[in-house]
Amino acid sequence: MLKPIIILVTIGAIGLVGYSVFAQKDEPTQISETVLLINDANKSVEDADLSIEKANSSFQKMPLNGYKPDNRNLQASQ
Repeated sequence: MLKPIIILVTIGAIGLVGYSVFAQKDEPTQISETVLLINDANKSVEDADLSIEKANSSFQKMPLNGYKPDNRNLQASQ
């Protein structure tokens, strides 16, 4: 009767030690993956900001009084 209990306790202890060893190795990997994802997101935001700045600078600046709409095709609503 004592032998099966000793076997179960031994298997449980081995499982607990194995779990603690493997669980500690996974945490730094998850942290580094999270840091990489955050860095990729920050890089994407910086790239988007740069492209928006380029697009804004490419538009020709025109004063509002220089804008003349084409009124020939406009009709008044009744």
